[in-house]
Amino acid sequence: MKVDMTKGEKSTCTLKVTVDVQEIQNVTEKAITSAIKHVTVPGFRKGKAPRKLAERAIEPTFLRTKVMENIITETLPKALKEQDVNAISKPEIDIKSYDLQKEFSYDATFDLYPELDIKDEDYKNLKLEVESDDIKDAAVQKAVDFLREQAAIYSPIEEDRGLVEGDYALVDFECLHNGKKVKEGSVKNYSMYVNEAGFVPGFVANILGAKKGESKEFDIKFPDDYPSSLKGKEVTFKFKLHEIRTKTLPELNDEFAKEVSEYDTYEEMLNDINRRMEENSKERTMTNAKNAAGDKLAETIKVDLPETLIEEELNIILNRMAESYTRQGIDVFKNISKEDIRKIAETRRPEAEKYATVNVILHSIIKKEGIQTSEEEIEEKIKSIVGSMAKDVRKFKNDLIKSGRIARIKEAVLIDKALKFVVDNADVTYITKRVNEEEKQEASEQEAETSDAAEA
Repeated sequence: MKVDMTKGEKSTCTLKVTVDVQEIQNVTEKAITSAIKHVTVPGFRKGKAPRKLAERAIEPTFLRTKVMENIITETLPKALKEQDVNAISKPEIDIKSYDLQKEFSYDATFDLYPELDIKDEDYKNLKLEVESDDIKDAAVQKAVDFLREQAAIYSPIEEDRGLVEGDYALVDFECLHNGKKVKEGSVKNYSMYVNEAGFVPGFVANILGAKKGESKEFDIKFPDDYPSSLKGKEVTFKFKLHEIRTKTLPELNDEFAKEVSEYDTYEEMLNDINRRMEENSKERTMTNAKNAAGDKLAETIKVDLPETLIEEELNIILNRMAESYTRQGIDVFKNISKEDIRKIAETRRPEAEKYATVNVILHSIIKKEGIQTSEEEIEEKIKSIVGSMAKDVRKFKNDLIKSGRIARIKEAVLIDKALKFVVDNADVTYITKRVNEEEKQEASEQEAETSDAAEA
């Protein structure tokens, strides 16, 4: 076998493989031996006919095709190993010569992972401007407010009046479409805050004025852009009001702290929340720094990207979008057309190219600096995905190992360490981002709801 390699643009590579007649004969012999086991010759049981008779029964075109397939299957891995190349895409095969009595040759074209010759100055001492946010205080306040809401006391009102906007109410409602119950729009003993903004348009308007024990039935058409499988559909709601309630928030004192946390005093609880929010603020700032480092690397180091890497990153982006829609109760396959997906892919392609570029650069840095991972770091990454329960971490890790996906976790840890290495070796200027109160509220909402204090 003779192999010649030619590298093309965008990290493509072509191997020109020529197989001599002796190798062809060896592969042909194996193909014939395998085929005659399945050949039926009149007067003989399958696979028991004399070899010469069995060979005559083999369809020539079938044998020729099988031999060519087997030659490529056997020789391509050897050719890749001989040239010390690692294909990241499925090779495209172009058969050049197929005279099985003399010579067989083919071209195999595929993408290679780009190799960069980077220098220290390409990724060290980069000048970065990094935003450091000022939402810690808002996040602390949001966490305290969340805990107060969790400990709120709801009491039935004494006066005899109808439901008004701003009330709290204990209700049942059932959603029917074409006479059939819609599970996602039906609840029992639901404590609701009566606010038009929190429900499908028209729902609250139809229940205002209802009194304790009263039932109502009304029709509503969901907006065409409503984020649900009910969008654009006409439905019937059956509503019953059990009671109207008032809400009383607890005072911020030691008793409140004992009820909602592990601490005996409000001061201790507040100090813990402050500490957690400070840590989270530092993490956000580091994340901003890593993003800035990635952007700077993509701007300053040019990479000849193969299409395979761009497609991989684009698929990751689209899969994350699909997961996000699913969490919102939107069935991507029912509610988003293939044409819409194609348009989304086109708009997100530049983002995919940037991610692919940064990953290639970071892999080169990892190799050049000898960055490695430890078992402890991998387990910490797994904990961040599944939580801190030891049995869950062990189970998930074993599942990752069995499925071969543990390599993705390791790569994610390596990429993160490489980004931190760039940040640690950069000339960073931190700029405080000034945001208004509404932005602070939005930015801190997730922070507060996921804090350990809020889970207590």
